[in-house]
Amino acid sequence: MDCSAERIGGVVRAVTSESLSVAGVAFINNSAPSGSVLYLDELDRSSISDTSFAGNIAGNGIAIQTGSPIDWDCRLGRWMPRQGALEGDFSAPECRLCPAGYYGAARGLIEPSCSGQCIRGHFCEEGTADPEPCPIGTHMPALGAASNESCIPCAPGQHQPFTGQSDCLTCPAGSFSPDVGLAACDPCPRGGYCAEAGAATRMVWEPCPAGSFNPTTGCKSSAACESCPIGTSSAMRGAESIETCAPCRPGTVAAEERSEICEPCAQGYYQNAVGATECIRCAAGKFCPKGSSLALGAQCDPGTYANLTDADGDPECFACPAGLSCAGGGAAPAVCSPGTAAKPARDKCAMCGVGTHQPYAGSASCIPCDPGFFCPEGSSAQLPASCPAGFYNGNASTTLESLDDCVGCALGSFCTGGAAQPTACAPGSIAPSANMSACELCPKGHYAASRTACEVCEAGTYAASESLSLCTPCPHPLSSSSGDVTCSTCKEGFYLLDGANGDPADIFKAPTKHCKPCPPDAICATNTTLETLGIPRNHWRASLLTTEIHECDASDHCSGSEVERSRRRLTATLSTGATADGSGCDTGHTGPLCEWCVSDEQYFDRAERG
Repeated sequence: MDCSAERIGGVVRAVTSESLSVAGVAFINNSAPSGSVLYLDELDRSSISDTSFAGNIAGNGIAIQTGSPIDWDCRLGRWMPRQGALEGDFSAPECRLCPAGYYGAARGLIEPSCSGQCIRGHFCEEGTADPEPCPIGTHMPALGAASNESCIPCAPGQHQPFTGQSDCLTCPAGSFSPDVGLAACDPCPRGGYCAEAGAATRMVWEPCPAGSFNPTTGCKSSAACESCPIGTSSAMRGAESIETCAPCRPGTVAAEERSEICEPCAQGYYQNAVGATECIRCAAGKFCPKGSSLALGAQCDPGTYANLTDADGDPECFACPAGLSCAGGGAAPAVCSPGTAAKPARDKCAMCGVGTHQPYAGSASCIPCDPGFFCPEGSSAQLPASCPAGFYNGNASTTLESLDDCVGCALGSFCTGGAAQPTACAPGSIAPSANMSACELCPKGHYAASRTACEVCEAGTYAASESLSLCTPCPHPLSSSSGDVTCSTCKEGFYLLDGANGDPADIFKAPTKHCKPCPPDAICATNTTLETLGIPRNHWRASLLTTEIHECDASDHCSGSEVERSRRRLTATLSTGATADGSGCDTGHTGPLCEWCVSDEQYFDRAERG
């Protein structure tokens, strides 16, 4: 409808009528010097639907002047005033938009407040009919939020998994929330627990103490830390798995759960099993120092013997009686054979000298030979005639009549000559060839495998004195080379803390003080020292004097070291006087973790890993 009037204006004027309904009309570009396009007054009922007003000029730009209430057919989220002067362009059902921060959930709204302020936990943009919920991870505690940006992100230590909430939830104990606006809290990591509620950082995580572990996430108290079983120990704090609970090695035990370390067996006790919970009493006469993995023979000096009734783990040693020899260690006294004698506190029996003899075993001295008899060295009897040393009278039942009756002494025995018959070599001595006048003692580091040959002690055993028939096993965790007279190196899986400077005697007396378990990520072959620790490839250590081994996570040029190569490098380093610090890098790389370049014209790029 496009009309104009010269004076009072007006397209439709309705006064004093029962009702008026305007529908499907467009009031466009109407003009008049005064009045309004639509004038309503004193009507019982009026309604406007599907009608628009645009470009109308009447009076002061008034489109509708009404003293009677109008029922508007507006969409949800819209409103229109029922009475008064309505200016400008508008239409129904579009009507006027409910302002931001308000919503219109019903038709026929007549105030700009519409249905009211936007509810808590929601936001209402302009023209909102149904409040929009704030997204997860946010909240809105106040009324009248006008946009999504009005929703407040949850603070660190809080979370909100639901939409349309007025508050955020505090992270429960066993979890934390490090960032703003999170829908869920992160579970507390394995290996420990998070006791505080509302934690905003992982720093609240408390590691499980040494001797325990926790394989589960989201734990809130120390009760989640499971104990290492008896017979095992773990020095690691924050352990995640029972795999960190290592069985006690021989010589140590863990009698209780949650042990941080395995305790060494006290002196007088030993334990040869792995994962044990108690030590075994040392047998009488045996030697069991602190941390023993087996009961050893007594450690008596040559010329003494052990008190075999002493059960304190370090038996007392007594001086050897006359007529006996005491090789020392745990060996029992040996009776001197005929033709020999020993004064008190002797480690071996001395052969009777030329002109003396001794027919009895266990004698303290030799007897001078009577006139008219022959007594060569080592004689057990006076000889009426003399076979040469290394020979004996083959006609044992008759007096020697001719040197043709003298028979050469067989292997494994000795013949002192004269009328003496062959004597088998005593244990620990040999006769490797025929016609011998005396048996030879097996030297230190050897043992008599038979009466005819001495064998070298195998690696891992030793012979501290001469004339032994067996080699003694090295105490745990010591080892030895073939033919050694003591045990002063460490066996596989251990390293020698003192290196080349260690005193072999001190090392033997206190094995566990000098030999230490191989550090994590190291290679410890037999006879490894601190300086010769084997380092795997992609690992590095700063010095030959440290056990701290680092994994190279940014460089592919940590060469590590094979055990033998490490020893060769140590030998070469020490011979040239150079320092071994920082070794273990491929050519062209140096420095900590091999992350420096040797050349000044190159630089190390962590992003490219070498």
